[in-house]
Amino acid sequence: MATSIRLFEQAAHADIYSKFRLIYPVDVLERINKFMDTHSQPMPLHVAPLGDSTTSQSQPPVRRARVAADVGCGSGQSTFYLCDRFDSCVGVDISKSQIENALKKKADLEKGGNRMNVEFKVARGEKLPFADASIDLLTIAQAWHWVDPVQFNREVARVLKPEGCFAVYGYDMLGNMSSEECKRLVWQFYSSLKGLGCWHENRGIVENHYKDLVSPFTVTERQDFEMTFSMTLPHAIGYIQSWSAYQTLCKKDADAGKAMIEELKTKMTEALKFETRDLSLPCLDWTFSAFLIMSSKE
Repeated sequence: MATSIRLFEQAAHADIYSKFRLIYPVDVLERINKFMDTHSQPMPLHVAPLGDSTTSQSQPPVRRARVAADVGCGSGQSTFYLCDRFDSCVGVDISKSQIENALKKKADLEKGGNRMNVEFKVARGEKLPFADASIDLLTIAQAWHWVDPVQFNREVARVLKPEGCFAVYGYDMLGNMSSEECKRLVWQFYSSLKGLGCWHENRGIVENHYKDLVSPFTVTERQDFEMTFSMTLPHAIGYIQSWSAYQTLCKKDADAGKAMIEELKTKMTEALKFETRDLSLPCLDWTFSAFLIMSSKE
């Protein structure tokens, strides 16, 4: 039986992932909200049946709760954004270490008495821990290529409510940089990892913006956009260290991995200093080509 591909489970990798992985801009959720508003009926109101003594006639109808699920949530990079729009949110990941980091983030956000309407669960995308027709929005960010598409799509169709939304999004790992020399160095680093056989074959699926995968629903819309992040050099290096291919290299040969990343850091430092950039501040604008695929359950 095909199953999820597990590449982000070691505690050290999960920590780097939590600190340096990209956080999607709020614009992504706004695009999803607009799609949902266009392709669904107004949220029904729950009115107690006639003769229900528990509900006073003076009470107004109550809007039914909206539930969102984020599959392959990692440490919650996109999960927490869902809290403002939905009554409850659930992040799901196959990695226990990732979920532990997500729970740490939740605890930090709740300091001061702010309750977060989100929970996190360890589970596979091919066997989601939700009841039939219980989810209004199901998202999967940069992880569709890590699950078995047939089994996962079957689960998406099972757990979504009628007119529920399935939203997939991701981005290219490389993109463009404000420093041409740093861009060249990072592309060279990426190619070296590829030459060493460190990138999983499924990486090509996301590089093609999931055009090879098919949603379980026919009502589908695709949008392409860009995301730009102003990074310090340590953050840029940390993001590169979060790549699954780099972590695969470190598992094979820790010394080689350390040597490669130190060489990249040194060369990028030299390039940025030559360009008279202040390395104590965000000194590198990194722009990624991103994509969003949304579909509605009929």
